[in-house]
Amino acid sequence: MLKKYLLYSILVLITLSLKAQTLSNPGRGDSLFPVLNFYNDEPGGTGYQPYKSSTYMYGMAKANSKYYLMGNFTSPVDNNGSAVILDTSTNTILNNRKWRINGIVKTAIPDGQGGFYIGGSFTKIGDSSRKYIAQINANGKPTAWKPATDSFVNVLLKRNDTLFIGGAFKNFAGKARSCFAMYSTTGDSLCTNGGIQAFTFMNSINTFILSNDTLIYGGVATITADKSIRKYNFKNHVNLGWGLTYTDYTDVNFIQLSPDKKTLIYAGYYNGEYIKGANNITGAQQFFINLSMFWPYGSNSGAALGLKVVGAKAYCVGNFEHLLNNFGTFNRKGFFAFDPNTGEIKSENLNLNGYPSFLDARGNKLFLSGKFTSVNGQTRDQFAVIDTGTLAVGNWQLNPSDGITALAFTGNNVFIGGKFRGINAQRRNGFACIDSTTHTLEAWNPVNINLVEGKRTFVRGDSLFILGFTANSGCYPSANTLFKVLSLSTGLEYSINEVPSIRVNDILIDGNYMYVAYDRKIQRYSLPGLIKDVSWGYDWAGGNYEHSLMHLTSDANNVYAVGDTRYTSCANTSYAYRGYFDVYSKATGALQNYYYYEGALNQYDAINFTHSILCDNRLYVQGYFKQLNGNARRNFVCLNIANGAITPWVANFPNTDITQSGFQYTSELKLHNGKIWFGAGKQKLSDASIFKGLAIMDTVTGNLSTSPIALPDFLPPNGSIYYQGSNISDLIVSDRELSIVGAFDTINTSAYHNFAVFPLTGINRLQLCPVGDATLLSSITGANYQWQMDDSTGFANISNGPNFSGTQTANLQLINIPSSWYGYKFRCVVNGNYSDVFVLEFKNTWTGSVSTAWENPANWSCGSVPDAYTDVLINSGTVVINANTTIRSLAVAPGVNITVGSGVVLTVLH
Repeated sequence: MLKKYLLYSILVLITLSLKAQTLSNPGRGDSLFPVLNFYNDEPGGTGYQPYKSSTYMYGMAKANSKYYLMGNFTSPVDNNGSAVILDTSTNTILNNRKWRINGIVKTAIPDGQGGFYIGGSFTKIGDSSRKYIAQINANGKPTAWKPATDSFVNVLLKRNDTLFIGGAFKNFAGKARSCFAMYSTTGDSLCTNGGIQAFTFMNSINTFILSNDTLIYGGVATITADKSIRKYNFKNHVNLGWGLTYTDYTDVNFIQLSPDKKTLIYAGYYNGEYIKGANNITGAQQFFINLSMFWPYGSNSGAALGLKVVGAKAYCVGNFEHLLNNFGTFNRKGFFAFDPNTGEIKSENLNLNGYPSFLDARGNKLFLSGKFTSVNGQTRDQFAVIDTGTLAVGNWQLNPSDGITALAFTGNNVFIGGKFRGINAQRRNGFACIDSTTHTLEAWNPVNINLVEGKRTFVRGDSLFILGFTANSGCYPSANTLFKVLSLSTGLEYSINEVPSIRVNDILIDGNYMYVAYDRKIQRYSLPGLIKDVSWGYDWAGGNYEHSLMHLTSDANNVYAVGDTRYTSCANTSYAYRGYFDVYSKATGALQNYYYYEGALNQYDAINFTHSILCDNRLYVQGYFKQLNGNARRNFVCLNIANGAITPWVANFPNTDITQSGFQYTSELKLHNGKIWFGAGKQKLSDASIFKGLAIMDTVTGNLSTSPIALPDFLPPNGSIYYQGSNISDLIVSDRELSIVGAFDTINTSAYHNFAVFPLTGINRLQLCPVGDATLLSSITGANYQWQMDDSTGFANISNGPNFSGTQTANLQLINIPSSWYGYKFRCVVNGNYSDVFVLEFKNTWTGSVSTAWENPANWSCGSVPDAYTDVLINSGTVVINANTTIRSLAVAPGVNITVGSGVVLTVLH
């Protein structure tokens, strides 16, 4: 009976074996985990921020089944995508996450049927393709209506059954249309009016309004002189002769009419951002308002990002602190009101602490959104409703993770589109804790320490150790490096005693000590008290071989440091730019050995050693170099820790030209299953099919494995090798999952943002019965085979004996393996290459074929009672436990009845 069950277990396992380190379900992991706010808008300019200004994450740690994330974000939120439909009576989200939109919605209007027409820069709604324009129902599901267009839609209006559409497209619904189209919703057809010949002089229509049968529109003209604002009679299909009577080379972003329709008000750019009023009949200028951030130093340095006329007043929001017109100068931050006919600045002031980027109106209510958290002393995070008569702040607190860009009401429902990833966001100071099991955001929220870049993170007990920078580094480690120790349970900062807070190059947590490299020294502090060990350490300052220690690692006996002479080379260019490798005694801190490495041109060839990772007796070093002591090595080198010698190992990248390909900048290096995993974002390989943001490099061959994830390249049109924003700054890899953080919003063509978790398979998991047998087959072939085992101390060669046979063949026989070997790993080294990894697990399933007694071996699939190293599965039946029992894990199906006897203890370890 026992052999029968063992054979069954092995056969099932072989059937389920998967290839190493592949994604078992790429899916859309960010639909489960909270995501970060998207853009980090900065005031000034035209208000349109490049990708490089978006939020990013620079570090992560995992402890107690929780992810601790660090970056420049402020608003983690459950991911509902960049648009939601909200029931305002209950404040509940109506659209299912299935219908998330993959881009920004710039405009939305009710469709008259309970749903909405939307336009913007999106191309998908859920899995449905909808390019730049769509109709959605009240639950966010796209209808069958999908007239294809070839570029962004910026503005929509609807009159009766006619839809007016403006944007940057050149084709709409299969016909040529230059930036403007009219569509009959009743006839489901494109109108003849609005044909391409009427708008060929426009590159983009950004805004328009309707006045009787006249379309007044503005945008970006192909010819700059006085062409960006015009009028068109859509009933007769003719361009009207109206135009400005004054020169105004401008891109027009907003248009409004005064209540009496005598004044046309528009916001645009002409040597700076401004608002102007023109006579709606003659085109003569009636007033101007310049917007400034830095008056009097930059009178045109502001940005108008929203314009609305409500009642007898006009309102503007944007990036500005001051206003200038023919009435004088006025202090206004992000919001002001003015007379729509004269431009006179009104007294209204919302006392904002930031800058709105969106303005809309409904009745006597203004809707503001953008980068602010306080309105007239009341907390309103990036969204507020204002009464135009009293300036009272409404109670509605939407709390989007970023500003909104579109708003439309139909009954109690409202469509909200924007840059955000969700609403009801929780404010955070650049730190977040997310439960890896429940996928929920925890309350943990340390005070803001304003890190602009992170370097290392470690967890020990309840402590999170953080090293980062509060300002960009120069040619030597910044004086603004910052070291902090935070409590994982409370978020409070611990006392750091004597630990230096300036020019810290690196920290390393190892056992009961923290090792610190700073100011050309290495020092040790005891944990948990962070007490300096005055008898331990080494100081390079003032010596003949003075250099900085940039990265630390260790083994049982030594602390290893890599660094370079960047400190002294800044002060004295006669020094060579050398790379260094130092060995310090872990017991005494004494310098055991040091080795240096020079480039092709010695002092003129910069050598930077940035990261390192230890594997057996080899130290893999990453940095910026192309030659070391006469050996061609590009960005990676492998050093022998015993003598500092450069080993024959070479990182084999597809392109050998350092100006075309390489890994000059990487995340921390992580070692897993004989491979070095790391992220990089500023450079790419010529063979983009292998490397797209994540690299997996073999420690034996130097070859790259195919990456399980791909980040978009964001390459500019000129083909530069530098990424424009997408990168991985930190990662955690295990047999079961890959977690990454950085600056990205797409992985494997699915929507993610800065944090993603992927389950990994292909670590072949062998589920055995205790004292079981199995046969392992190497996933690669060759002439020479050597099997290795890792019992949690690292992989080591094994030989034939009581538990092994065939250790130097392609087939390894496991014999009478005890359950205490749970988690042991096996791999085969074939001609210097590693096979897939096999991990042992022990599983016993309840059959209940004899009785209800747990203690009867005949009731179990393995013919034995589960022990402390066994995973237990009970699919059905009744189980009675009459004696104290310890097992590794327990999985119970619904309907199972388990009874634990009086005084009996069942212990489940995992």
